[in-house]
Amino acid sequence: MKIFSVILLLFTSFFTAIGEKYALIIAVGDYPEEGHWPDISSQNDLNHVKYTLLRLGFSESNIATISDTQATRQGIINALILLRDKISTDDQVYIHFSGHGQQVVDQNGDEIDRLDEAIVPYDSPLDYVEGVYEGQNLIRDEELGAFIDEMRRKIGSNGQIILVLDSCHSGTGTRGMGKARGTFKIMGKLQGQSNIHTLENTESTESAEGLNMAPLAAFFGSSPRELNYETKDDQGLPVGSLTFALTSVISELNSEASFEEVFQRVKQKMSYLAPRQNPQFEGIGDLLFLESGKSAHSHEGKVIALQTNGNCVIDLGTLSGVFPGSQVEISDDDKPQSIIHGDVIHAGLNTAEVVLKDSIALDKTHYYNVKITQYSENPVTISIANKIDKSDNLHQVINKLLDIVPSRGADDNSEIFVLLEQKKLILQKKDGTNIFETDTENDTSAWQNDIKESIRAYEQSQFLRKYENHSDRFDFELKMHVVDCNNISNILNVVGDEIHIGTCVQFEVINHGIAGAYFSILDIQPDNLINLVIPSIELGHTPDEYFLEPGQSYKTSFPIEIAQPVGVETLKLVLSPQPLHLQKIIASKGRNTRGVESYSSFEKMFSDLYKTNTRGARIKKNRVEDISVISKIFRIII
Repeated sequence: MKIFSVILLLFTSFFTAIGEKYALIIAVGDYPEEGHWPDISSQNDLNHVKYTLLRLGFSESNIATISDTQATRQGIINALILLRDKISTDDQVYIHFSGHGQQVVDQNGDEIDRLDEAIVPYDSPLDYVEGVYEGQNLIRDEELGAFIDEMRRKIGSNGQIILVLDSCHSGTGTRGMGKARGTFKIMGKLQGQSNIHTLENTESTESAEGLNMAPLAAFFGSSPRELNYETKDDQGLPVGSLTFALTSVISELNSEASFEEVFQRVKQKMSYLAPRQNPQFEGIGDLLFLESGKSAHSHEGKVIALQTNGNCVIDLGTLSGVFPGSQVEISDDDKPQSIIHGDVIHAGLNTAEVVLKDSIALDKTHYYNVKITQYSENPVTISIANKIDKSDNLHQVINKLLDIVPSRGADDNSEIFVLLEQKKLILQKKDGTNIFETDTENDTSAWQNDIKESIRAYEQSQFLRKYENHSDRFDFELKMHVVDCNNISNILNVVGDEIHIGTCVQFEVINHGIAGAYFSILDIQPDNLINLVIPSIELGHTPDEYFLEPGQSYKTSFPIEIAQPVGVETLKLVLSPQPLHLQKIIASKGRNTRGVESYSSFEKMFSDLYKTNTRGARIKKNRVEDISVISKIFRIII
C-alpha cells in the first residue's frame, strides 16, 4: 500500500517519553446480505485484540471499537477523526482492521498495476455496477494514509503508530474451501474511469524524511494478490489468521523484542495457520515493539469469582498460555503460608475455571493470588468437515470413521475437508492442498486405515510445527547455508525464505550462551512426514555425540539436497540437558514403550503424538528448564 512507501525515520528506541496508549479496533464480519460479501468472524478478532491490549496496559476507556453496522464508510471515518483529535504528543496508537479487502482501479496513475488497495466498510457492496455502484464507499489506501500521516505528525517522533490489516485484496488462482477475507473481483474497469470520490481536505502521503513524525509499523495478513484465510483459536472459534498469530506472539513476549523479531514469530505461526499466505510487514524492524518488556503472558493472577459448586474463576486464560489441564496454586493474602491447589478445567481468552483439589472453601471476603505451577499444552484438535453428499453411503462411513459430528459437516472454518470427486476420495486442507487421495474402488479396509493415518500425521505435524518452549538456560542459533553440492566447503549464501528444489544446504548450530546442551534437529515436511536430521543415525552417530559447550559450533559434514514435496518446511532445533533418543520413537511410531518411564518430558510428548487417539488429549507442557526449541521456516519451490 502506498501509505507505507514513505521514508521512515530511524530512531534508537520507541517511547522514550511517556504518553497515553490509544487503540481503535474496526471489525466488519456480518456484512449485509444484499452486498454479496460472505460473512467472516471479525467479532472474534475484536475480542482477541481488545483483551491483549488490556493486558498490555491499555486503558479500556482508551480502546475504541466499532463493528458491523457501525463500521460504515462514514462510521470508520468518524472513528478515525475522533482518534486523531484525541491523541497528543508522545502517544502510542494501535489501529486494527478486520474485514474484507478489495482492489480498486487506480485514479491518479501512481500504481504500477493500475490498482489501489482498499478496506471494505459495512456499506460497500462486492460488485461493480457501472452508474449504480462504483466503489464510492470503499476506503482507499491514500485516504487511510492521509489520516495516519496526520496522527504521525501530531504525536511526533517519540510516539508510535501500529497499523494491522487482517484483510486481503485478491486471490488469483486460489482454490481452497476455507473461509477467506477478500475477493478476486476488482472494483472498476481497468479501461474506463470510475466516479469514486476521495475524502475532502486530506493530504497525500508525504516523505517522513526531515519531519517530526512518529514511526509507523504496519502488519498485513497477506500480500496484495493472496486471499487471507481464517483459522481457529484455542477455543475452537474462527478468527483471522493474522489477528490470532499477532496477539499470540504479543501475549508470549516476556522480554524486549524488536518489530523484526515479532514479525518473524508471526510468520512462523502463520506458516502452519495459513501456509499459502505471506504476511507482510513494513517499518523499521530493529525498533522495539511497544513496551515489549511488559508481557500479556503472565504466570500470576487473581481469583476474580467464586462459584456455587466450589470452583473459582481466575483472570488468566489462553492468552496467558493457560489451557485445561494446567495446575495452579492459590494463596490467601491474609494467610500466605496456606496454599490451595487446583486444576484448570475450562479456559477462555482471559479467564479460566479452576476446580480445587483441597477440601478448603474459599472466602469471598478474602483476596486470593494465583500462580501457574504446571502448564498444559492446548489439546490436539483438528476440525474436519465432510463435504460428501449426504445421500451417498460414503458420507456416513466417513462420519463414523473420523468421528465427525454431522452438524459440523458444513463448517467452512474447518481445517480439513473430505471431498468426493469422480470416485476419488480426497482430504483437502482449507487452502486447497491435498493431504490424501484414493480411488474409492480400491479395497475399503486399506484406504480406511490410510485415511486415519493421514489425519494422525497431520495432527502430529501441526502440533510440532507450532510447538515452542523457550528456556533462559540456552542461547543457540540455527543457520542454513547454500553450498556447492560437490564441495560442501564452498558456501554460496545463506538460505532465505524460499529455496529451490535441487539446492544443497549445510546446517550450522552455534552456542552463544553460557550453558552447554545436547541438540537434535527435527524436519517436518510439507506432506507431514517427520525426519530426524541430527543425530545422523544412518551415519553411525549417536545422540550422545551432539553436545555443544558455550562458544562452540557444529556444521554438518555432508550436503543435504532439497527435494520434493514443495511447500512450507519446518525445522525444529531441540536443546536439552540430556541426549534425546528420538529416532527410536520415529522408527517404532511411538509403539516402543520399553523404558518409557525414563523418557524425558519431550520424548514422552513426542511418543504420545504417534498414538491414534491423540485428538483432544491433554499433553503436559515441558518444564521450561528442561527443554528449548528453536524453529526455522522456509518454503520449498520448484
